Amino acid sequence: MGDGSLAWEDAVERGDLRRILGGELSPEALRPPGESVRWGVAGRLPEAVVMPESVDEASRVLALAHRHGWRVHPAGRGTWLRGGGPRIPADVILSTARLQGIQDYEPADFVASVWGGTSLGDLSETLAPQNQWLPLDPPGGRRGSVGAMVALGVGGGLRHGFGGPKDLVLGLTVVAGDGRVLRWGGKVMKNVAGFDMTRLMVGSWGELGWVAAVTFRLFPSPAQDTTLLVSAPRAEDLLAAVRLAAALPVPLAAVELLDPFPWEPGPGEGGAALVLRFLGSPGQVRATESRLRNALPTARGPHVPQLRLLEGRESRELHGVLEDWEEGGELILRAALLPTRLGELLTEARRLARLPGGAEPPPRLALAAHAAQGVLRIRVNGLPEDPQGLGVWAQALGEWRSRLAQRGGSLTAMLGPERLFDSFSPWEPPGPEARLVEGVRRLLDPGAIFPRRRTGA
Repeated sequence: MGDGSLAWEDAVERGDLRRILGGELSPEALRPPGESVRWGVAGRLPEAVVMPESVDEASRVLALAHRHGWRVHPAGRGTWLRGGGPRIPADVILSTARLQGIQDYEPADFVASVWGGTSLGDLSETLAPQNQWLPLDPPGGRRGSVGAMVALGVGGGLRHGFGGPKDLVLGLTVVAGDGRVLRWGGKVMKNVAGFDMTRLMVGSWGELGWVAAVTFRLFPSPAQDTTLLVSAPRAEDLLAAVRLAAALPVPLAAVELLDPFPWEPGPGEGGAALVLRFLGSPGQVRATESRLRNALPTARGPHVPQLRLLEGRESRELHGVLEDWEEGGELILRAALLPTRLGELLTEARRLARLPGGAEPPPRLALAAHAAQGVLRIRVNGLPEDPQGLGVWAQALGEWRSRLAQRGGSLTAMLGPERLFDSFSPWEPPGPEARLVEGVRRLLDPGAIFPRRRTGA
């Protein structure tokens, strides 16, 4: 590692980290070397995995890293270190795993400030006695930390009815790359004049700072949770139902299209399903169900849609399964286009199954769409392992990205093999905002110690 490694060894010998973390380096603060195996990045173990239990400790660690030029990877519970494209080796993993719990909660205001290492599952249990909830269901769901969710900026099916993380995060406490503790936003929706740093941080993938605490906007817990499944042999057979459901003046919480449908018992004979979730009072739910049942059979398509209703626990269990939909994928892609052109995305995605695979069977594809937003997720297994086969995939993905760009769409890779990214960038080419973002990055991380995933630096 060159100079960074020598600086690290010198710092440990001088006891700087012991003083930073409060005297003695306990196993809870600086993890023992044997535990760093699961925190490896880009085939290399970090010199240290640090889990501070306060913002002050994190600030001191980052100030020391800035001074010595160590590469630091912000992390939550370590479940998405493989995500975001090419992995960049780290000298230090700085995890929020010990920074958990509620910082401030005002039920009357429907606002909660939460430490970054808190899981969504723990947060839900805290809010439930007050009949409140945070309507976010990102991939990985209840196991992930709220800090990592904010850093990734990815929502799930509930984005249809409630928006994604950018819409529900009111404020942030962030530790910058030189140790400064910065606070943006507040406890109300309209509190920003000028540049909105809170929204910029959401989805920044740890490039701008370490998310220590998050303030969320909350909602009343729905009295009833109901899902209507609409089935057909293929996703293409349900496009008319998608358009009809999205256009109906009913308060749908989620409009998801899945092929194949990943849950048993399934909705019927079909292999694909449109998942329509609606939440609210019993009266609201009954009215929405009635409107949907009356309208959907009239959706014109090659197959008459089959309907099945899931209520209460059964509905919640299904959506818990959907939160884990990306688990086990070798390659996770997100393609976006206008919602009216979702059929084009499906057609192009299916072409990937004709590319070379890693064995005799062709690659296996699973498709999941945030249908009303025009976002199609593709989970691929059975990729080739040889460079030539991956080169074919890289070329095909690059050509698809170019075609989408001509129509105002995009293609990104959330997860994939390192060798694929040697010839295919997981991120879209930088746009006109790149200079502005780079300027902010230099202000927040003047020593460039955080990973530059989107630029590869």
